[in-house]
Amino acid sequence: MEDEQNESPSLPGWVEDYFAEQRAYWTALRDGGALTPDQERESIRRAVRGLVGDNEAQS
Repeated sequence: MEDEQNESPSLPGWVEDYFAEQRAYWTALRDGGALTPDQERESIRRAVRGLVGDNEAQS
C-alpha cells in the first residue's frame, strides 16, 4: 500500500528553505530565553493577523 502523501506535489525548494529559516528563528528566540512561550504566541498571532489583513486588502 502506497503512502498517499508521496503522490502529492512537493513544495518548491525556496518555500522549504523559508520555512526552515522561520523554524530556526523562532526556536532560537524561544530556546535562547529571548521570548517566553506567551510572548512567542503573541508575536506569531500578530504576524498572522498582518498576513490575513494583507490578503483581505488585496481581495
